[in-house]
Amino acid sequence: MNERNQFPALIIRVQATFIDLFTLFGIGFLISLFEPSIEVKKIIYTTLFLLYDPLCVSILGNTLGHKMLGIVVKKKAQPSENISFFNALIRFFLKAVLGWISLITVSSDSMKRALHDIAAGSIVMFRAKKT
Repeated sequence: MNERNQFPALIIRVQATFIDLFTLFGIGFLISLFEPSIEVKKIIYTTLFLLYDPLCVSILGNTLGHKMLGIVVKKKAQPSENISFFNALIRFFLKAVLGWISLITVSSDSMKRALHDIAAGSIVMFRAKKT
């Protein structure tokens, strides 16, 4: 795989985001089956929304959506290492606040990095094939 092809196109990243949204909605639905109080639901849903992406990315290197599409989030300076939890929080926060605006740079950047990747020092790339 040449260097240009190791970074996923914007459409793959968007698909991963939608898979993650459906995953969060599914988990939320399952939680609602237990009929917790509104206050407990708010705490659970907020915690789930705020920590799902940063925890998955910092610990595993990908979310479920990323994993299903064969992509990982790594340190730009050390592509074999996951980004820190703090950087994953920055990445998630900027992605959430900037939304689609953050993805504008993906097509013009040689490593297909979004603004939130640039700020967090991360790259999104296809998972290395195991031999």
